[in-house]
Amino acid sequence: MANSYTQVNMHYVFVAKERSDYFNTKHKGDILSYMVGIARSLKCFVHAIEAVQGHMHLLVSLKPNVSVSEFAKIVKASTSKHLNETGYYPCRFEWQEGYGAFSVSQSNMAMVIEYIKNQEEHHRQHSFKEEFRAFLKKYEIPFDEKYLFKE
Repeated sequence: MANSYTQVNMHYVFVAKERSDYFNTKHKGDILSYMVGIARSLKCFVHAIEAVQGHMHLLVSLKPNVSVSEFAKIVKASTSKHLNETGYYPCRFEWQEGYGAFSVSQSNMAMVIEYIKNQEEHHRQHSFKEEFRAFLKKYEIPFDEKYLFKE
């Protein structure tokens, strides 16, 4: 085959340390734009992004030279550095260790985009913990409850 053709769509979930609601501020738009810029610098495409209640959802198409873990590492490290340099917050910003990354088929992209866009509405009915457990169960990812959340 003369060319390589790939489609790697990932739905990421990142959580702020101690689930502090850093994103419910006047700076939210700047933070989300900065993260989109990081993805673009990696030649990845962001389809949807939203942050509520101390966590962030990001649907992105990865380039084949960027691994799932590398993308998460770069985005989290760059965002932390940026937020701490801007002085948006009176205390140091940190992400919790780890992340969620769930593959999304092309046929489900529109549904996941809507889900991410409607995070505020969704969290009026479901807590973050309920949401994340549901993802793990849906994707059949084994987990031990004692290691799931760090409060």
